[in-house]
Amino acid sequence: MSTLTRNTALCGHPECDPFQRRNSILDDEGDVVLYNDCTGVKYMFRDTVCHGLILGRGWTLIREGESEPAATLKHVADRAWTASWPSGRVFLRHDTGYGLIAKVARRLLKPAKCCHEDR
Repeated sequence: MSTLTRNTALCGHPECDPFQRRNSILDDEGDVVLYNDCTGVKYMFRDTVCHGLILGRGWTLIREGESEPAATLKHVADRAWTASWPSGRVFLRHDTGYGLIAKVARRLLKPAKCCHEDR
């Protein structure tokens, strides 16, 4: 296990540049961040939530520690994106892909009891 300091990259690898920008705020609310790790995996994190989502192949969102998609995003028309449950039922729509990711992350990433145990 490595110790993170202000001069350590978030991934914890000593060879990675800690000052390389890897975060992207996804929309105006600013509480959901896309993090591109050094291996190419894309994570979504939300303020005050201790767990995240992984953006998998084919615009699928997978909860950390799980293997099955929690939601699938699809570009359906010009300025039209949808998010559906594994059953295929659409539960959210948005005009941009990244805006939709932020909306889905807010829906899936709710603070759990584990997020507040250390406080």
